[in-house]
Amino acid sequence: MMLACLADRKTLGAALDRMVRYLAFRQSALSAKVTTSRRWIDFKIAAQVRRDEDSSVLEESHAQFIFQAISWFTGQAAPLVHLQTHRADHPLLGRRHPLLGVPLVLGRTTALRFPISAYNLPRRTVIADNPVLEAVDLWMSGAPVAWPLARRDSRNAEILSSAIARLQSSQDSLDTIAESLGYAEPRSLRRLIKNKTGKSPSEWRALSGETRESMGALLHARTRAREMLARLIF
Repeated sequence: MMLACLADRKTLGAALDRMVRYLAFRQSALSAKVTTSRRWIDFKIAAQVRRDEDSSVLEESHAQFIFQAISWFTGQAAPLVHLQTHRADHPLLGRRHPLLGVPLVLGRTTALRFPISAYNLPRRTVIADNPVLEAVDLWMSGAPVAWPLARRDSRNAEILSSAIARLQSSQDSLDTIAESLGYAEPRSLRRLIKNKTGKSPSEWRALSGETRESMGALLHARTRAREMLARLIF
């Protein structure tokens, strides 16, 4: 139904706006928002469910469908920059996503990032009897095209992953962590963590005990995620 609703849109920007409106109209557990800057388009997805690990699984699976929908709409693999997750314990954090072929980075929300130049990409598809199958076929016909990450964005993603892992697994001070990551001033690292994740270093460290105690639940959530993704693919 969502893909059918895009058939009369002329540009990707208009299609993204229609997706947001469609999800709002359905009044489901999912909502979306599009934000733009001078360089980027961010398609943000939020799931309103009880468990945070369930929300991240639901958001990630729908992010993959949104990517397929955009590729179907434009008639080509959409120039995705990265997939963002709000789960600091995601097993793929800092690596390339196996289904989307782009880096998985940490942020405040689940989001797909595209270059701003993609906003005016024209519609190159026509409505079909089964647009979902066409979208999946296009996605599986070749590897997704990853838009090169800016060097600063890539470096920040690596720093965040390393810093949060150290905060939750060691007693190293922020000064020590910052120095090992190349920061002359710990406050610069503190500012980066707060701005990019919404949590301070001390808040991330306070989560370490909870994280260790909930490993069983996390492993269960990851198993459920793999099962959900398998159903989506096959």
